[in-house]
Amino acid sequence: MVGWVIIVLVVLFLAVILWLLLATITLTVDTTTNEYSIVWFGFFQGRLQLVGEKIYVIVRAPFFNKRFDLEQKILKEITDAQKPDTTIKETAPKPKHSSGKFMRKKLRKNWLRIIKSFQVRRFRMNIDTDNFITNSLLFPITYFAQMRGYQVGINYMGMQSVSLVIQNRL
Repeated sequence: MVGWVIIVLVVLFLAVILWLLLATITLTVDTTTNEYSIVWFGFFQGRLQLVGEKIYVIVRAPFFNKRFDLEQKILKEITDAQKPDTTIKETAPKPKHSSGKFMRKKLRKNWLRIIKSFQVRRFRMNIDTDNFITNSLLFPITYFAQMRGYQVGINYMGMQSVSLVIQNRL
């Protein structure tokens, strides 16, 4: 009886791990609405929020919700790195381990397959270079991009925007 309970728990644990590995990852960049986020199948969400001159990072996961100031965090890390270390530590050199060597070989072998797993779901771009001649030279490029299904436009009104949604499913 106890053996069956352990087997069921192990199977459930492996099913949850497999679900987490196969869950969809979505990256969203939209400059018109200032939305920059990455979502891992609703389980994990990271978002950049622009408020005036400040940039906040919002991280959400089950039972976890955190918002912190990105500029303050970076400045704190820089000042911590610049402080001199007053303690002198003498340690013997550690032997090099090859524990990551297997993963590096596997990544190098499958990197093309990983890149191909990304799909562009939406791509919209509106360009203005503030130069009439350069704008007119970009028209053939936008024509070929529109033939591939991307919405790329050139305007002469000074508006620039990008809307990009990328999904990854391994």
